[in-house]
Amino acid sequence: MAQHADRPLSIVAVGAHLDDCYLGMGGAALKAARAGHRVTLVQAVSQYGAWPVVTGREAEIKPLLQGLADRAGVELVNLGHDYERLENGVALITQLAGVLADLKPDLLFCHHEVDTNQDHAVLGQVTPVAAMHNPCFAAGYGGPREVYRYTTGAQTLDFAPDTYLNVSAEVWDVIEILGAVDEMYYQRMGGSPVRLRVTVPEQDNRAVAVTTHGLDKLATCALYGYRSGVRYAEGFRAYPFRRAGVGLLDQL
Repeated sequence: MAQHADRPLSIVAVGAHLDDCYLGMGGAALKAARAGHRVTLVQAVSQYGAWPVVTGREAEIKPLLQGLADRAGVELVNLGHDYERLENGVALITQLAGVLADLKPDLLFCHHEVDTNQDHAVLGQVTPVAAMHNPCFAAGYGGPREVYRYTTGAQTLDFAPDTYLNVSAEVWDVIEILGAVDEMYYQRMGGSPVRLRVTVPEQDNRAVAVTTHGLDKLATCALYGYRSGVRYAEGFRAYPFRRAGVGLLDQL
């Protein structure tokens, strides 16, 4: 059995949009927060003007996201960009490096760099630079001990995880969080985001409505669980490689 971390860790996930961190590593975030670690989700796109589904809904969206963060036991940091406006350049790297220097993550998660969404792809490119070369852009932080890329499901391309985390106890909470975001989306899109309703026997027959993004998350976690010998798992790819021995992720 993996040893527990000897002190609370600073764990940071960088995502483009309001649901990306939950899609990519929501189970890890909940597991870590419940174990007493400090978990911070950095949301790069936190202006709501360019994407018609969320345009003009900032007063509605921000309290929703804060409520979901409180429910998950995590902190939120917003970078203030708008949808499909992220650019791989010094300005974004410097901004992100400053945030990471303040948070000083031991363990960092970010997008995979090959993705059909340009915001995802850009953050997959710039986050490791801002982290691993942090002293070139900020002061007082030498970089995280471990960096892992995550998948957001169907949009991520050519993703091959090399590390798995058992999230069987957390996955349904993540699916409900994603469901709350989907419900907000569909208020403007029309219709219902619910794709199936399930009963979870191992959690006192808990009833869960699985929405569009929740179904993507459930399918991904079921696949990675099958590969790693548990019920549900999240899969990550270490950057640039997996260090020898038991890593911090194993200790959650």
